[in-house]
Amino acid sequence: MTNREDRREIEVIETKFLGTLFMNPSLFYDTINILEEKHFSLEDHQRIFEAMVEVHDSHRKIGIDSVTEAIDNKYANRTLTDLVQSISLDALELTQLNGVYDDTEFFEHADVIKERWRKREMIKYFRESHQKLLEGGNHRDEIAHILELAEKLEDERPSTSVRLYDQVLLELENWRKIQDGEIKPLALIKTCWPTLNDALGGGLMRASMITISGRPSHGKTMAATQMLTQMAKEGEKVLLITLEAPRSMIANRMISNMGQVTQSQLEVGDVEEEQWERLQIQLAELHDIADNIIIDDNCKSAESVFSSINRHIRQQGTTIVCVDYIQNVDVSRANSVEHHQKVASFVKRLERLAVEKNIIIIAISQLSREFERKTTSWLESSSRKGSCPRPTMSDHSDTKKLDESSAQMICLFREEVYVPDTPNKGAVEFIIMKNRNGKTGTATLQFDGDHLTIREYRV
Repeated sequence: MTNREDRREIEVIETKFLGTLFMNPSLFYDTINILEEKHFSLEDHQRIFEAMVEVHDSHRKIGIDSVTEAIDNKYANRTLTDLVQSISLDALELTQLNGVYDDTEFFEHADVIKERWRKREMIKYFRESHQKLLEGGNHRDEIAHILELAEKLEDERPSTSVRLYDQVLLELENWRKIQDGEIKPLALIKTCWPTLNDALGGGLMRASMITISGRPSHGKTMAATQMLTQMAKEGEKVLLITLEAPRSMIANRMISNMGQVTQSQLEVGDVEEEQWERLQIQLAELHDIADNIIIDDNCKSAESVFSSINRHIRQQGTTIVCVDYIQNVDVSRANSVEHHQKVASFVKRLERLAVEKNIIIIAISQLSREFERKTTSWLESSSRKGSCPRPTMSDHSDTKKLDESSAQMICLFREEVYVPDTPNKGAVEFIIMKNRNGKTGTATLQFDGDHLTIREYRV
């Protein structure tokens, strides 16, 4: 049964149940000992049942007029009172067609309503526990209790929350393995920049997909490459899957970044003695971490990407993966709609793999061209009120799936790309649009395009 079908089923059951109480108010005496308003899945049904309780407590007969009056007094909601009329009329029509609602079926439905509520509460409990795991600390007793509960409910898990249910179970099992020393902890992985770490609440989250986005020339790949190099130095096993630039270009960028030598200097060999000495040191360091960082430029299709990730996890114990960039995954012969659907499916699979393998997957994403049009419109405006528009969540391509699948979403923005004489020249804003580990906000860093480096911001 799909989520939509499941929701529809419980809505029909609740509607029929409430309609029967209008037709046979005497059943309410037993109902009030079984159900509370919180047990209903729909907020409107909760309010209708709440009004019934109020009428019952005031020793009045439950009926359309008395319940409508109670709702009007508390909510003054015309839509809700219309729903009362609709429910009662539906119940009358069902009675005329099928006869009186059997008491046995009525109380079976009461049990179903309460059981669905119990399962929703279970998922809520899982979600809260999941957050505790991400925050760290020792929760062995709680984890043991949740796993025991999950085992009992495995055969009857709520279809409306299967994905979340499975994800949390994986997280719980990972945490048990962490406590037993079988795998690395869910500790946050720090980036190169303390300012960004502080803004993120500590760093990047393991067992998660992280999205880094922006328009061209704003520093997406530069930031990701710099982070990956630092993580490799810290002992992480890093895999960069580039769907855009060849491996040689990525390697040259790393050398330029680490040696603080410009790309043009490298190309023509015009390197000063002091730079050469520094470059030799950095090349030796890059050689030392060569086993920790792999660049794969042979992937084209989604399947080849997942094959590469799984192969390197098995062979090298990869812990951090970066895919640059997701919209470039080959979806041949797909029209515009199909392309978005396939990219969305690709994103969802990346998230699932990150959780299952307890790794970080950094997905580089392009902002849609609509953001350029919005910025151009502002630039052409005679008044130019306020500052240059910043990207928002809706400016992402495949926004919904990225939002659902990403634990953290960071968008890079350089105002000087659009306003060359800006007082913020040289600044790159890391706009944290989503962060399951903490607050959102902006971390401002320094962009050095000559040396393909991002540094802490200097005023």
